[in-house]
Amino acid sequence: MNKLISIVFFMLSAVLSNLFAQEMLTAEAAVEAVLKNGYGIRIAEQQWEALKTDATRGNAGQLPSVGVSAGGNLQSTNINQEFSNGTVIVRNGVGASTLNAGLNASWMLFNGKRMFVTYDRLKMAAAGGELLWKQEVEASIREALEVYYTLVQLNMEIKARNSALVLTNEQLLIAERRFSLGSGDKQAVLQSKIARNDIQSAILQQKQQSDALKIALNRLMGREVNMEFAVPDLVEHRNDLNLAALQLELDKQNIRLALQRNVVAQQQFGVQEAKADLLPTLQLNTAYGLNRNQSEGGFSLYNFSQGPAAGLALNWNLFNGGAVKRNVAQRQIVLQQAQLQQAQIQLEVQGELFTAWRNLESWKQRQVLEDENLQAAEESFTLAQERFKLGIAALLEVKDAQRSFDEAISRSAGAKVQRKLAEIALLQVSGRLQTR
Repeated sequence: MNKLISIVFFMLSAVLSNLFAQEMLTAEAAVEAVLKNGYGIRIAEQQWEALKTDATRGNAGQLPSVGVSAGGNLQSTNINQEFSNGTVIVRNGVGASTLNAGLNASWMLFNGKRMFVTYDRLKMAAAGGELLWKQEVEASIREALEVYYTLVQLNMEIKARNSALVLTNEQLLIAERRFSLGSGDKQAVLQSKIARNDIQSAILQQKQQSDALKIALNRLMGREVNMEFAVPDLVEHRNDLNLAALQLELDKQNIRLALQRNVVAQQQFGVQEAKADLLPTLQLNTAYGLNRNQSEGGFSLYNFSQGPAAGLALNWNLFNGGAVKRNVAQRQIVLQQAQLQQAQIQLEVQGELFTAWRNLESWKQRQVLEDENLQAAEESFTLAQERFKLGIAALLEVKDAQRSFDEAISRSAGAKVQRKLAEIALLQVSGRLQTR
């Protein structure tokens, strides 16, 4: 008995020391860390920022372009000129210089409203970047929660198996005592050791799985992968989800649908941009120039001019082999494809919602059954242990009860976690995972 007490005390001390030494990580804290440090989310946010930077009137061609130019030349020439009146000019090393500068501006006044449509398309692309960022947020949250609750499941199973290990150690001590007193056989001792080692092996295997999942979760949270933490051994479920309310919000909240609507809108703007090429363009060109020429020989020794200039340029591509019409037709086909995909995604999302809801309801019922089975299996195992102590139960009865208890532990923990994962999937398809 003293040996059993020492084993129990050692196990409790190890568990308590680990709990106090490690951070207790909640699901909310894990999600917060992912949102703050997750690399996928940060990359998607940078891509969104780049699209917002592109969405300007200048990039759409609505603003004028202004430039400045300047130049100058120096030269030295030899002159040998003979005129019709008999005059002859021969000079060597005649210097000359030129200087020019100008301010130029051009402004597209009309291009079939293409500049305005392009600006709307760029803004829609930026909105699409935000939706892609939200999609990455949803995916990252779900991935982190799936890893987190798998850890919780392992933790629940390890805790239950530790309790079973205490009883199995007690069973081994009884078998050893009986064998030493001559009232038991060696077979009972060996079978008890095998049962104990099986539980210990299962615990070690689950701890190994837990360590791998902790590394994965640390990576998702964007922190040192070897940071230690603990998770609770319970799962909280929501009971406020309503299918009718989720259906009403589906069209507005689902990210996939919103993204496809954004794609359709961009393609509609693309068709309008292509049609703009059927119309003429009108561009205003203005300039202010300065020119100075100076020479030591020739007819003009000095010339200086400055002043503004302005003009309009009209261009209209009347025929280019039907390329514009072909481009419009191709854009319209792409638009129709996007609209068909939107209708397809609409049905897919509705199907995903109903599937997720039925999956959640199924796991609710299965959790109740598995919890009842766990309670019954635990009582059966405890009763078999007591009967074994009193010598009225064979070791085979204890082993059968232990196996049933071990299976019930896994099924009960799995049902709780699977219900939670079904809940997470339902929240994601309904677009409410970010506001969980």
